[in-house]
Amino acid sequence: MHIGHLRSTIIGDSICRVLEYLNNDVMRVNHVGDWGTQFGMLIAYLESINPDYATKPEATSENIRDLEEFYKHAKEKFDNDPDFKKKSQLKTVELQKGDANTRKAWEFICQVSRENFEKVYKRLDIKLKEVGESFYDPLCRKIIPILKEKNLLEIDQGATIMRLEGEKQPLIIVKSDGGIGYDTTDIAALDYRINECGRDWIIYVVGGEQKDHFKLLFKAGKKCGWMNDKIRVDHMDFGLVLGKDGKKFSTRKGGVVKLADVLDEAWEDAKKEMIKRNEKNKNEESKMSDEYINQASEKLAYSAIKYFDLKQFRSSNYRFDQEKMLDDKGNTAVYLFYTYVRICSIYRKNNLSDDDIKKIIQNEKIVISDKSEKNLIMQLLKFNDVMDDTLKDLALNLLCDYVYGIATNFGVFYENCKIAGNNSRILIVELCKRFMKITFDILGLTPIDKI
Repeated sequence: MHIGHLRSTIIGDSICRVLEYLNNDVMRVNHVGDWGTQFGMLIAYLESINPDYATKPEATSENIRDLEEFYKHAKEKFDNDPDFKKKSQLKTVELQKGDANTRKAWEFICQVSRENFEKVYKRLDIKLKEVGESFYDPLCRKIIPILKEKNLLEIDQGATIMRLEGEKQPLIIVKSDGGIGYDTTDIAALDYRINECGRDWIIYVVGGEQKDHFKLLFKAGKKCGWMNDKIRVDHMDFGLVLGKDGKKFSTRKGGVVKLADVLDEAWEDAKKEMIKRNEKNKNEESKMSDEYINQASEKLAYSAIKYFDLKQFRSSNYRFDQEKMLDDKGNTAVYLFYTYVRICSIYRKNNLSDDDIKKIIQNEKIVISDKSEKNLIMQLLKFNDVMDDTLKDLALNLLCDYVYGIATNFGVFYENCKIAGNNSRILIVELCKRFMKITFDILGLTPIDKI
């Protein structure tokens, strides 16, 4: 996984969290590219560097442990060696026909990839069900004759295509060489999700460069009779992640930036900042242990990356700036966590237990006596409207704006109003804590209680 996978992962997870919070039955599907010519290429390369992969998997694992390098070398050979290219194409055919040895190599490569994915997903607290292109291959074989029977297909220069009203570009259902591409896979997947899984809302979290493809796909769904007024289908597109210079995010050598490396660096930077802050802290009782710093800085780093992404206008490109992400001022996760920590510290300083809070909730009520209290409560009350607008426009930045609004209004409230001994204000603090925690959970952020 590289930096290009960051946005689909974070945005997809958060929109699922919104829908799940509202008690929807959500299928989190990771549609991975695990089929086709590229895998024929990888299988052929695997066999060329280690023909004993079937009997000595531990040696093979070492050879392909760096998946980026493995793919890079295979692609170079594919582009420059005609014999290897032909062998790769033959391996693709063998894979699609179910050849046992080829399938075994394919499963091995997929498993090594999957293990690497899972490491990143675990760190980011992402839960997904993998349903790759390979799953839909047999469904493609079934659906093509059905589309032919409905007279939805035609032959053009040897290829089987589906023309769509008002569109110059057709969908290629079967290529002139008999191969099946992602147009067919996506049609089969749409049919499966609507008619087999019974889904009434499908959200594709895919980069904006695929906008034209999804426009065609959705038109195809209507032409096939699967989509109607009761079925909502959206392309939740997003922009690119750029480097600080506004150019394509890459390593100094021009290679792709691995997502695991980005997470490591952010974690290390967050840890350094927490260590500095801890060293300046003169109160021995509130000092943080090394173990706490290690765990909390990890949560802080990943939350900072997620929030920085989610607060952007989804369809816009943005510059990945780790220094800004970890800034404790402005609209950042670090600033939000400082507010949350301040709320937690109010309870500690006033020796308020969970039972104390419950009693105050049962016996007291909020009485507004200051403008800053009113402004803060008005911000809290926007939650339902913000959730509605978030789903309507698939705009997660609205939730970021909402929780940032709580933090900024709480800052004014904290400065202007004495809280200790005032149960009405304790109730306001409790509401802030709850709504911030709810929003953090929806956005996939993990708050900490010391910073």
